[in-house]
Amino acid sequence: MKKRFVLVFLGLTCLLCAQAQSEVGSWTLTPKVGVNWAKTTTPDIYYLAGPQMGATKLSPQNKAGLVAGAELEYQHLQSLSWSVGLLYSQQGRTFDNADTEPSGLRNMKTTLDYLNIPVMAHLYLAKGLAVEAGGQLGILLHKRGSEEEVNLAGVWTKNEGSTWHRWWDISIPVGVSYAFDNGLQLDVRYNLGLNDIGKYSTSERNRVLQLTVGYRFHL
Repeated sequence: MKKRFVLVFLGLTCLLCAQAQSEVGSWTLTPKVGVNWAKTTTPDIYYLAGPQMGATKLSPQNKAGLVAGAELEYQHLQSLSWSVGLLYSQQGRTFDNADTEPSGLRNMKTTLDYLNIPVMAHLYLAKGLAVEAGGQLGILLHKRGSEEEVNLAGVWTKNEGSTWHRWWDISIPVGVSYAFDNGLQLDVRYNLGLNDIGKYSTSERNRVLQLTVGYRFHL
């Protein structure tokens, strides 16, 4: 009796695993949500009269933001699939207050919100575990810069306005993902920006580390 129960249990477990794993020729839709740690490769900025005069050096720091959307995936082979996605992504940059306050500025931040369209190849190394790479088009939806500046009376005031950034971005996303049998999926990616996103900059490119959690629906 116990042996029969064990065999039935193992059979059901194998059946559930087979159903959870995408079959060749099948489609899955994965809504996902997560967090970005983003910055740009903007060269160091010096305030006051330049580095020779003892000016404050400002270097971009990581800015946390939301990423959310969905990806449609096609299982081409047992070990290879393709996907396309639509992801709302909050990116940009910020500066460390400890570096900026001596220059009379603080809380400097650039907000760049994108609609990203990643096209990815997923190579499965083991059941549920895949490495992934592809190309991504980013469409800039919103751009905003803000900072706080101190006046001669020592009063801090906040300045806000639009920024000079291009409406598009091209990047290479690479990463790793793991899909559990229950449909839950974890994904870690790094988006390497290829083009200058500033209209008047020669070296401002996006750098984004992205962590998401999603749930796979078999179509």
